[in-house]
Amino acid sequence: MNETAIISRLETRLERMERMLKSLMSEKKKTTWLGAADVMRLTGWNKDTMYRMRKTRAIEFKKAGKSIAYRLESIPEIFIKQTA
Repeated sequence: MNETAIISRLETRLERMERMLKSLMSEKKKTTWLGAADVMRLTGWNKDTMYRMRKTRAIEFKKAGKSIAYRLESIPEIFIKQTA
């Protein structure tokens, strides 16, 4: 194979990889973060349960200062109260 053919094949592969990367980045889901009061209202959990869920890493959370936010998508659906 000559140099031009190799460069052409590499460029084609690079373009394909760029398209795949753009596709993957556009599929990234938007996450919803809730405060503790919202999660407690949604699930019926109390503060002790919330602490236990954080300690065991059963739900995803992030802490900023004294505030804790919980990722809605990490709460198993079985715990979400039905509002019907």
